[in-house]
Amino acid sequence: MPTSNFIPDYDLDNIFSTIPYFQKPQPPSPWKKTFKAKNFSLGCATYYVGLNESLVSEDCLTLNIMQPSAPSKNPDGYPVMVFIHGGGFITGASWNFPYQPIVEKLVKREIIFVSINYRLGPFGFYSTGNAFAPGNYGLWDQVEALKFIQKTISNFGGNSKSVTIFGESAGGASVSWLTLSSETEGLFNRAIPMSGSSQAIWANTEDVVGFSKNLTRELGCDKVEDLKKCIQRSSTHEIIKAAKSFTPNTNRYDSPDFSYWNPRIDGDFVDAQNFNEAIKKAPKRENFIGIDSQEDITFALVQSFNFTGAKYLPLPLEKELHFRRENFSAAISALLGTAEHFGKDKDKVTKKIVEFYEKNENYKRNFFLQTFVQIFSDIHFNVPAMREAKMKAAAGHKVFFYRYSHILPEWKNRLVDGARHGSEMENFFSPTTSSLEVQQTTVDLFVNFAVKG
Repeated sequence: MPTSNFIPDYDLDNIFSTIPYFQKPQPPSPWKKTFKAKNFSLGCATYYVGLNESLVSEDCLTLNIMQPSAPSKNPDGYPVMVFIHGGGFITGASWNFPYQPIVEKLVKREIIFVSINYRLGPFGFYSTGNAFAPGNYGLWDQVEALKFIQKTISNFGGNSKSVTIFGESAGGASVSWLTLSSETEGLFNRAIPMSGSSQAIWANTEDVVGFSKNLTRELGCDKVEDLKKCIQRSSTHEIIKAAKSFTPNTNRYDSPDFSYWNPRIDGDFVDAQNFNEAIKKAPKRENFIGIDSQEDITFALVQSFNFTGAKYLPLPLEKELHFRRENFSAAISALLGTAEHFGKDKDKVTKKIVEFYEKNENYKRNFFLQTFVQIFSDIHFNVPAMREAKMKAAAGHKVFFYRYSHILPEWKNRLVDGARHGSEMENFFSPTTSSLEVQQTTVDLFVNFAVKG
C-alpha cells in the first residue's frame, strides 16, 4: 500500500516493457525482484504546459493495488474496482488521488481498489489515420492493465470475475471506449462512466490526425522516407517541445469541441464503422452512467476556469455580470449557428436554438447565463452520455443512470447554480466532505453496483 501520494523519487519499476513510441503496449516480462511498493510512480509524459516535467516519464505504465488487510470471507475473493483518471487525455496521473481517503471510503468496504496510468497527449493518441499509426495507444495501455489485473488479482485476494471499471471525465470516456472493444471481453463485467462518453466531441474526433501531422512536421519527420524510425529516435523532451509549439496550455475551451489529442474509431481498438454498430457488437455488460447537474460551470465561465483570451467560451467576467438575451443569442450565433456549418440558414438555426432553451423554466436567476452554461453542458457531457445510455439499453445492455446535484459550499458559484464537473469525486478522493450523508449515499451506490450490479 502506498505511503505517499507525491513522489519526487521512487523505487517501483515499470510493470510493462518499455516500448517504442506510437505502438501498442506489451505484457510485462516476469520478474523475480521484490518491489517496495510504498509510493506512486511518476505520471505519464505529456506536453501540458503547466506540468513540471520532473513528475512525468515516458516510462510510466504502472498500477496501484490497495487491498483489505484481512482475507475475504468469500472464497471467490473481494470485488475489484479499477479507477481510470481523467485530465482531457492530456494530463493527470494515478498519484493525483491519495490513498488515505480511498482506503477509508472504498477499501474498508471490502473492495480491492486499483488505479492505473496510461499514455497521454501525443504519446497516447498520435495517429496518422491509417494502419501505420492508428492511435488509441492510451486505451490499449488500459486494456493491458486490465489483462494484468486478471492474471494477478487473485494473489491479492481479489475476484477476477467481479471487476468494475470506473473513471471520471476523460477517465469516464475511457471507460465508455473500453465497453465497446471486443479486446476487453472477460476483463471486466461492470462499468461506471462518470461525466464522460466515447461519443462526446472532445473524446472522439478525427482532428487528432491533423494535429499528429503537425507533430510530425515539428519533429522534422514529414519529409523522410522512414517516418517511424525518425519519430522513434526523437527524445521524450523533443516530442513534448514539439507538441507545445502548436498546442496551448489547455484544450480548446474557446471552441465547442475542445480537444487536441483523443481516441478515434480506428477499426482496430473498436472494430466498427460507427457507435451504433460498435454498441450492438460489444460484449453485454452492466453500465452505471452518470453526469453532474451543471457540468460546464468549470469550462464555460472565466471565474471558474482560469483561462482568458476567448470572446465567448469561457465567458469573460464582464459579460457574465450583464448577460442578457441578446448576449446569449450573439454567443450562440458565434459558436454554434455559424455560416461555416449552416450557410444562409445560420440565423434561422441560431433562432431555433435560442427558442428551444428559452422554454426551460428551471432557472429563476441569471436565466440566460445559466442557460449558456447549460447548452455547453449538454453538448460536452449530457447529450453524449444520454445517447450512449439509450443506445446501449436498446442493444440489450443493462443500464442505470444517475445525475449528481449536490453542491459543496466551497464550490458554489455566485452566479450559476448546479454541481460542476467532477463534483461527485469529492466523495471518494477527498479526506473530508461537507456532507457525510451525501458521501455515504454516493459511495454506497457505487460499491453496491460493483458488488451486485
